[in-house]
Order: sequence, then structure tokens, then C-alpha cells
Amino acid sequence: ENMDLYVGTMSYVAEIGYNALSFVKNLGSIGVVGVSIASLDMGDIPETINKPVGGVTEYSVTGRNYTGGNLAAGLTFARQVSDKLSIGVTTRFIQETIDDLSMTNLSIDFGTTFYTGYKSLRLGMAFKNIGNDVNLAGWDETYQTEPVDVRMPVDFRVGMAMEFLPDENLTVAFDVSHPNDAPEKVHIGTQYNFNNMLFIRGGYKMGYDEDNLTYGVGINYSMINASFSMVNMGRLGTVSLMSVGVNL
Repeated sequence: ENMDLYVGTMSYVAEIGYNALSFVKNLGSIGVVGVSIASLDMGDIPETINKPVGGVTEYSVTGRNYTGGNLAAGLTFARQVSDKLSIGVTTRFIQETIDDLSMTNLSIDFGTTFYTGYKSLRLGMAFKNIGNDVNLAGWDETYQTEPVDVRMPVDFRVGMAMEFLPDENLTVAFDVSHPNDAPEKVHIGTQYNFNNMLFIRGGYKMGYDEDNLTYGVGINYSMINASFSMVNMGRLGTVSLMSVGVNL
């Protein structure tokens, strides 16, 4: 393939929506370049305020709605350095808003993939969201509050993957995530490949408050590939993800 176009959407809890669009171009021996845009929409949120009632403070709904969201636009370059090692880097512009507050920032992701030479075993490593801490700006003066510091959620990940069975059509992957703002997380995933046309997937996530079991299916036909997956969020219900890609 010379070019890939990808569109994805996720219906998250509390009517939160996530959408993504990316385009990748293979430049041959130079490498691969890609552009991507992702957005998060929090929908309408009822505004509440604290007010004293009978000597105690209770919240009250004002009748006004506000919203929030994120936007990220990235530029990626990746290159196969040797027959075993590939590297990639993404520079991303980030904008976050909630009501009349906003912030912008730049972040960098860096990752490598190394084929060990033992069957199909490969190792991966990635640093994500490397950037400066910023402030949410735009507080109304009536709040009399300093801007809130926003710490970049830097994440370091290491993992491995390998194919099994005589036809090497069962992939098993494992990775560990070390974020700077939460406990370590572990992800285990499997994929069974039926003639490069149908893919059955399942996984399990550990270290999360609610996320655990994941499962899904993928279809690859001609130039089109599509995926649908579900994530069990425990008490929050189930989240669905869909994506469609075109190989040009």
C-alpha cells in the first residue's frame, strides 16, 4: 500500500464522543509521514453552584449548560532504520477547553519497534505526551482564583508481541504502561486471523478503575478494512469503538 486513510469514532460514557481522522503516505526509502486530527466532545453539562442552605452548603442547578472538549492535531514521521529496527516520532498541537477556560500546548511522542530475530517476536517502547506543563486560562475575575496548573500526562510504555500456531495466525501482545499521574497499567491482547479477511480480537486491561474486558472483530476486504470493538467499563456500562480504513 502507498497511502492509508483512517476514520474512527468512539461512544464513551456520559454521552462523551471521540472522533479521529488520519492519513498516512509511504515515501519509500525516505520513510512514512502521517497527519492526524482527533477531537473529544463532552456534550452539554448542567452548571451547578454551591450555596448555603440552612447552615450547610449544597449544590444548586442554575439552569445553564456548558460544554468542554479537546482537539489534537499531529504530524508523524516513521522510518525503518534496518531490517530489525523502526523508529517514529509525532509532534502534536493540543487545545483543551471547558466553558470559558482554555489551554494550548505542544507534545511529542517517540517510539521504537525492534524485531529480535526469534521467530516473529518484536519489542516495542514508547514515550508519549512529552511537553511543558501549562495553565488553564480564562477565569472570570469574580472567581478570584489562580489559573489551574495542567500537568502533561507523560506515559512510558514497553511491550512485546509474537505470532503462534503453525500458520502464525494467532497474535498475542502484552504491554505495561507507566504514566506520571496514575498507577501502572497492564494490557494483554490476542487476535486470531482467518485468511487475512476476518480478525477476532480479545483483551484484558489491568490497573484501571473500571475498564477490564475488551473484545471485537475486524474485516479486511479489497481496499477496505473495518473494525468494531467493545470495552467493559464495569459500573459505567459498555463503550463501543468503530473504525474504517482505506488502503490506496
